[in-house]
Amino acid sequence: MKSKTIHPAPESPAIGPASAALCSPRSKPQPKASGKGSTLKLESVGMLVRRIREGIIGQVESALRANGIDINHMQFRVITWLGKFGSCTASELARALEHDPGALTRVFDRLVEKGLARREPQAGDRRVLMLCLTETGEALWAQVYAHYERVNAHAVRGLSAAERKQLTDLLARVAESLETPL
Repeated sequence: MKSKTIHPAPESPAIGPASAALCSPRSKPQPKASGKGSTLKLESVGMLVRRIREGIIGQVESALRANGIDINHMQFRVITWLGKFGSCTASELARALEHDPGALTRVFDRLVEKGLARREPQAGDRRVLMLCLTETGEALWAQVYAHYERVNAHAVRGLSAAERKQLTDLLARVAESLETPL
């Protein structure tokens, strides 16, 4: 991703050098090296969590591609959720995945085209469509989830069992604290 260069405003009698300095690029805080190779210590919890999330997504996508599994991250999330929790309505799935319902419909359509998922009428109310995995989708879920678990294990391989539990507990507390407004 290219960084945007901001050029200072030209000096003029009306602007002057002090005002021109307001338009110069900001200096960004640099991550501090931690002492282990190229590992960086990031000051922001949010940035660190984002870096971990992107690393896990990238590793999972690479593992899936290497094994000939042609699904993207959002399709992976849908397959994983339906595999773990079973059928649900489109609006329930959109809420659970915190995703736009219209965009999720298109993601689900691709899974239907690939033979991994289907829509079926709800038993008690045939007007309601339930989203579910096909047998092929269920088999694929077991595969993709195994890749996901391997990536997670790889991510925390340098931590003891007690440290992994502590990390999970701390992150859960941070997530819970963000559920209440400032």
